[in-house]
Amino acid sequence: MDQHRIRDYAQLLTRSTEAPDWFWDHDPHRAHQPLPAVHAGAHAARRDLYHRAANVFRDLELNDETLALDVIDAVGPGGHFLAQPHTRRHMRDAVEVARERALDILQHYEPKPLDDDARRELRRIVGDADRELRD
Repeated sequence: MDQHRIRDYAQLLTRSTEAPDWFWDHDPHRAHQPLPAVHAGAHAARRDLYHRAANVFRDLELNDETLALDVIDAVGPGGHFLAQPHTRRHMRDAVEVARERALDILQHYEPKPLDDDARRELRRIVGDADRELRD
């Protein structure tokens, strides 16, 4: 599949709420004819599949940099992406995002205090464990 077609599919999934006729393998010249029951079931399954995929891709930023089709072509079958500058650049981005998120959690997280019932139950459990360990 060529890069333009992949890009078209990706853009379709991120921008469309309805799949085009070609997705349904539908002949527009027979649109007035009712769908056979088997075909109607396949149509419903394809519609569900399309909407699930569209929802997954809707929030993704898709462009030449994020699709990296040129990198995929350069690496080719059996190759690996770890030596590619594009991969290292995006791995660094992912690590930086994770690091920022962890620091934010460490700096701003405030645990919710336990309610009195939970506090009593934990004290009971710890007391039972202490007694069992001493015996």
